[in-house]
Amino acid sequence: MKETDVEDFDLYGHLIERTASAVILFVHGERDEEADIQPGDMLIVDTSLRPAPGDVVITAGDADDFTARLYSPRRSALRLVGSDDQQMPEGDVFGVVTFNVRRARQGVRERQGAA
Repeated sequence: MKETDVEDFDLYGHLIERTASAVILFVHGERDEEADIQPGDMLIVDTSLRPAPGDVVITAGDADDFTARLYSPRRSALRLVGSDDQQMPEGDVFGVVTFNVRRARQGVRERQGAA
């Protein structure tokens, strides 16, 4: 590991490469072991990227219903590797997860009113 001065580091610039196509999603609901997604994770998603095999992709359902799954392409459809192992047309991919930010220290509440 290499220490970096916090004042000189641009975390936003490091996590988000294309601001016009970036979306931040917070995970609620069930854990997805295959994609290593847990409730509370903050996903940085780029909607302009084409998925590659092994990427974690976001698929969009109704309204604010998003699902994160591993991308595994097949001939005319993609297979979203997960608990239900469903197939969907490639056009149903909303974006590709580029970063997953997860709290490392469990059981600690965020400080209320911190400046």
